[in-house]
Amino acid sequence: MPRMKKTQKRSREGESSVEPPPSSHPLAKWFHANEDLFFYELRLTRRKEIPPRYLNPSLLDSQNFSHLKEMLNMQGLMDFLQIRYKYYPDLTSIAYATLGIESNDQDPKDFSMVFKLGRNIYKVHCSRLASIWNLPLDGCLFEGGKIPLEDWGYNKISAMQIFNLTQNDKFKIPCQPMNDEYRTLLYLITYVLEPRVFGHGNVADEDLVLMWAMVNEMKIN
Repeated sequence: MPRMKKTQKRSREGESSVEPPPSSHPLAKWFHANEDLFFYELRLTRRKEIPPRYLNPSLLDSQNFSHLKEMLNMQGLMDFLQIRYKYYPDLTSIAYATLGIESNDQDPKDFSMVFKLGRNIYKVHCSRLASIWNLPLDGCLFEGGKIPLEDWGYNKISAMQIFNLTQNDKFKIPCQPMNDEYRTLLYLITYVLEPRVFGHGNVADEDLVLMWAMVNEMKIN
């Protein structure tokens, strides 16, 4: 499943000591705690919105994209990439400001998203998220690149050779040498699976790991 960019952990104890936002604030009714409102104003109000992207499956009907279609089907991503849910940017930002992750230390694949809107607390288990997103909950857990690369036999230089990539400087790996199929895969990673605001023309280390795993038919969660 796609990685959630922010996993802000908050204590659920001592809720009675939480300082509520000032009632005079125009957004006070949407926040349970003043710290959440502060975080929202400090970090999210100026953040550039990343509009949703979708995959038109007919674009993969060409023979040139048959391998890409097989890779996406193998990962169970085809349905997710085509989802077009209506969303509300302002409400999403407010929920994101209060977002926390409750996880099971014994099983990292067992977690819930928790967020607040006003006085209401919402908790969504990962199995429910998978059902909503049409995603499987199997495969090697991918969180910030934390996968057993050595056990898999991953080597960055060899991976770059698969995609005909070269590193121009210490930080950037331009995607231009890749063929259309692999560049489309990179597009889906950087715009849909792990969306970012800029840098879509370069292959980040995490992008390379994901692409290498998909090409080698290694299941990623």
